[in-house]
Amino acid sequence: MSLPFTVIDSFTNKPFGGNPAAVIVLPDGQSLPDSLLQSIALEFNLSETAFIKKQDSDGSSAGHAGFGLRWFTPQREVDLCGHATLASAAVLFKDQSLVPGGVEEIHFFTRSGTLVTRRVPGSNQVEMEFPVGDIIQADNAIQAITTNSVLTATGLSAENIKFIGSCDIHPYHKYVLVEIDAGVNLSSLKVVPSHLVVQATEKAVIVITNQVRAEDGSLSPSFNLRVFAPLFGIDEDPVTGSACSFATKYWAEKSGIGANKPFPVRQVSARVGDLEVLWNEAAGTAKLRGEARVATKGDIYIS
Repeated sequence: MSLPFTVIDSFTNKPFGGNPAAVIVLPDGQSLPDSLLQSIALEFNLSETAFIKKQDSDGSSAGHAGFGLRWFTPQREVDLCGHATLASAAVLFKDQSLVPGGVEEIHFFTRSGTLVTRRVPGSNQVEMEFPVGDIIQADNAIQAITTNSVLTATGLSAENIKFIGSCDIHPYHKYVLVEIDAGVNLSSLKVVPSHLVVQATEKAVIVITNQVRAEDGSLSPSFNLRVFAPLFGIDEDPVTGSACSFATKYWAEKSGIGANKPFPVRQVSARVGDLEVLWNEAAGTAKLRGEARVATKGDIYIS
């Protein structure tokens, strides 16, 4: 038995950029055991593999298509994944047998609720709408443990760390944000991911970010970030949509951009990825826009 798959590079329009995710649309009426889904994700050994299942009542008559969506790292299932959601939408929007051409939205039913994705008219982008993170200053224990981990992993000094924040609400309760000085070149910062383990806490996703300086030295309305999740089997994630939705409100308030105004974000991993984000205050969501391109297609044999 085999299953067709597509590997999509998300948040890029360039070969070998962005974050690759494997996407598998499960055959109608077929469910595979979780142990097999996990084995498939381990076989791909990408940061996430997405499994899509068509719903019995998919909502197409209401102008959108509906699908179940699950995400697996090589080690476990996760609650939220941005780049694999973008990849899944890109695969479905390209297949009119699954999503007719006149359907502009896909609703994904996930462990984090219903996530809405949309075609962006006149572009190759897909827009996703995720819950927004409400980041507050982390408690003293998490600050102390995180500071020690970051300093050990990066060689930075304590003066370089400007803020450590967290959000106790699902799906971001395992994330911690570390803002560092804008003068640090985040893209060239040497990081030892194995040291970025916040012991004795549930924080498993470490988001290190800083604001970008313009050529004249002023702070620009854009941000860089890098994301590490060694406890999930991901030393460094190339591009992380969920981390961006987690941080969107914080960035918008920190920079003075405020709500309902888009601004650029770049994840400065080795592969680099670019997004446009917006804090939708009224809806309590973050809107993320990005491009996606097909990297490879094939079949995986499971029996």
